[in-house]
Amino acid sequence: MLEGSRYLYTAREVIPQGTRRLIGLVRAVGDGQSIAYIQDLLVHPHAQRQGVGSALLKRVIDDFDREDIRQRLITTDVASEHAVALYKRYGYAPVEAAGCITLACYR
Repeated sequence: MLEGSRYLYTAREVIPQGTRRLIGLVRAVGDGQSIAYIQDLLVHPHAQRQGVGSALLKRVIDDFDREDIRQRLITTDVASEHAVALYKRYGYAPVEAAGCITLACYR
């Protein structure tokens, strides 16, 4: 999964033993030309609402913020209100606002 990502960034914190513990990651998939899809933005609960998710999101958006990449997508569940608010701060909106529809097939 991680190896197949086009973009992958992590956030780590230094813990008392001097090791670096993973506290967040963002990964995106796409063709690098016309579409970029943020597949995962994960932040450990103890690190949420401290700017970790925002920094990761900004980093990956900066990578594909090019005019030729026409579709920039994120999917999240509506129960995650703080995640939806974060995405909206970066200009993302429900697909209906663009006259689009997203369909999914879950297995």
